[in-house]
Amino acid sequence: MKITLLKILFGIIGFIIGGTIAIAMVIPLLSNLIGNEIVLDVVHIFVTLGVAIFLYRLAVKHLLKGNK
Repeated sequence: MKITLLKILFGIIGFIIGGTIAIAMVIPLLSNLIGNEIVLDVVHIFVTLGVAIFLYRLAVKHLLKGNK
């Protein structure tokens, strides 16, 4: 139960960090190149999900390695 709650917490934190990275770094750089707002929104979603999945996998891998 404890590990499941930690996984959920890591997923939420990863999603927040991913959204912050996308807003702070990726979107300002791409907004100069891409004028279409819909495309920027789609890129924002994919960057946020990509970073969140990466951070979640990294955190869970270290969590499971620590429990062995």
